[in-house]
Amino acid sequence: MNKFYIIAVTYEIEGLFALATSVINHVIYAKNNGYIPIVDLKHYDNQYFKDDRVFKDNVWEYFFEQPNGYNLDNVTQNSNVLISQNCFFPDMKEVLWNGDVPKQLQNVSSGLECKKNTYKKYLKFNSQIQQYLDEKLSQICNSDEILGVLCRGTDYTKRRTYGEHIQPETKKVIEKVKQFIEKYPQINRIYVATEDNEIYETFKKEFKDLLIENSQYKYSYDNNSTKLLSQLSIDRKNHNYSLAKEYLFSIYLLSKCKYFIGGKTTGTKWAWILSENWKDFYIWDLGKYGKTIKERIFSLTTIMKNKKTYKILQIFGIKFFKKLK
Repeated sequence: MNKFYIIAVTYEIEGLFALATSVINHVIYAKNNGYIPIVDLKHYDNQYFKDDRVFKDNVWEYFFEQPNGYNLDNVTQNSNVLISQNCFFPDMKEVLWNGDVPKQLQNVSSGLECKKNTYKKYLKFNSQIQQYLDEKLSQICNSDEILGVLCRGTDYTKRRTYGEHIQPETKKVIEKVKQFIEKYPQINRIYVATEDNEIYETFKKEFKDLLIENSQYKYSYDNNSTKLLSQLSIDRKNHNYSLAKEYLFSIYLLSKCKYFIGGKTTGTKWAWILSENWKDFYIWDLGKYGKTIKERIFSLTTIMKNKKTYKILQIFGIKFFKKLK
């Protein structure tokens, strides 16, 4: 009898590739323990349901294939089923972290390459998405020498969330782009993946016709805002689904470029995972954002330890633990 492992995790604010990182880690865990993984993003919160389709569709199947060809319809009352813990990573040592991504080409170890190939093996686009990606790619890529750039802004750099990787300033990225163009004069196009309209306009002003148009939705972000992008209300049909689809193409295109520049983010990690023949790349490693004064005084976090979930309340350095069910 088949033994199914249902990946049942709540992703309230996580982006598409952060979600994918978690799911793939659950897939690896399931396979290592003799189970067939099935991703359930139908009955658990996430931000990518189409309008009026909340808890009606399996969001994973909007974009990706199920890992083993089985879906929720194959699970019956008589099936041998294990429901995953509602946690991001069931096995921390198997995770490919953003910080693991090499800074330059010569930093790729055999162990890291093996982990990359495992993640790539288990993330398969469904046929509709693959067709969408291929068609868009054929419309854009009439050059084999494209420099891909990932430059985060908006909520990422405004909030400076504790533990996230510090991103390079836009002017530093532009300087690095110019260095690559000087080093590789065959580069004749640049693609900039960003959700920040101000950053994108800066690149357009600097590089003009060299820039390949990026049609993904971009935010003109209030410099004083601390909201997450997922918390902003945008009047566009199926906005979050469409945003994920556009973002997916941006990362896919970056993976197909010949050269790459970016900061350490989940998008950068997946562009590297999906890549096959980057000739050269440069990824900034600037450390991580620290705690604000408020966070040093008071913080509430959730952690996994020995396959158990805990809430940690910290007040003036004193930690209080509560085990969750």
